[in-house]
Formats: sequence, structure tokens, C-alpha cells
Amino acid sequence: LYNIKKAEEKLPPKFRWDQRKPRLQQYLSFAKADVIGSQELQEDQVQGVMDFLGSSHSYYGIKTRESEGRSDVNAIFYNNERLELLDSKTVPYNDGRHENALTYCYFYDKIQDTKFVAINTKLTYGDTERRLLEAQQLNDFSNQLPPEEPIIVLGDFNTFPFVLHDHNIFFDGSHIERILAGKNLKDAKTESALGHFGPI
Repeated sequence: LYNIKKAEEKLPPKFRWDQRKPRLQQYLSFAKADVIGSQELQEDQVQGVMDFLGSSHSYYGIKTRESEGRSDVNAIFYNNERLELLDSKTVPYNDGRHENALTYCYFYDKIQDTKFVAINTKLTYGDTERRLLEAQQLNDFSNQLPPEEPIIVLGDFNTFPFVLHDHNIFFDGSHIERILAGKNLKDAKTESALGHFGPI
């Protein structure tokens, strides 16, 4: 889901959307997730996911970064047979130049009779100052939410502690993780008693 559509022609054929979509569908069938976060989807990709998930699911997400010549949707898909969407909004990161944003959804879980928040985002890849600013704003936003209700943060945070790339003047992954683990947030990977399923 991470490669934007307009860059498809630059990818080897095996990495293009039409090749990746069946693998995504296979995983969605296996995982049966009630909440799914996605990054950098284009409109046809959103529709492709919805066509596969069917009427049992809905989504919230709007285009962002259009001033950068992009039309990314950081959508949250959800099982509407279990979850009721109470509130949703797209909250732009304020750096005065760009339109990157976080996607916020507030849900009522009909099975557990509880409410919770899901936040989905993609932090900037190549600009460490911008990524730091976005992480701080995401944490500030989470600190305004009721502490008694669970918050799930989904996304691609581009936290690479051991990878050097252009414009990266330091390995900031661990620093970004510390910023995100603020008053209302904890890192589920380190908090989990039984470890986690997925990449490091």
C-alpha cells in the first residue's frame, strides 16, 4: 500500500499495484481485521480495497498533499458490523508548507460496549525536521483525547534507527518513538507481554 500510484511506472512489474493487490487481498482474508490503516492510497486503490472487503466494511479518509502534486488517502477501513463510526476528521500537520495529515476516527465497539480512537498517519520520509514536527503534533493531538479511552495509532512512521538516507542528518527513529510515546500513548511492541506479530 505504500507506493503511490503515480510512481508505478518506475517500479519493477512485480512491485506494481496489480501484482500487490492479490497478496493484500489474501492477507485481508487471513487477518479478518476490524480496523485497517493504509497509507498513500490513490482513489482507485481505495475502491479496490472496498470492492474486496464488501458491504461489511466502510472507510473514512480524504485526499491530502494535493499542493505537493499528490493525492494520497490515509484511509481507515473498519468493520461496520462491529464498529459504529461516531466521529471522524482529517487533521493537517501545521508546518506552513505542506498538507500531510493524520486521520482520526472515533468508534463505538458494539461487541465490547466500549469506545476507542483510531489514528492513522504517514510521517514524512526524507525530511527529519518535518518528521519530528509531525510526530510532536501527533503526540499533542493524542494528549487532548480522554485518557480513559483506548487510542490505537496506525501508520508508517519511517522510524529507521539504522538507515541513512538523503537529508537524514541523524538516525532519528528512536527519538521519534520516544516523542510518540507521550502522556496518552505507549509503544505496544514494548508493552506487550507476549511480543508482537510483524516486523521490527
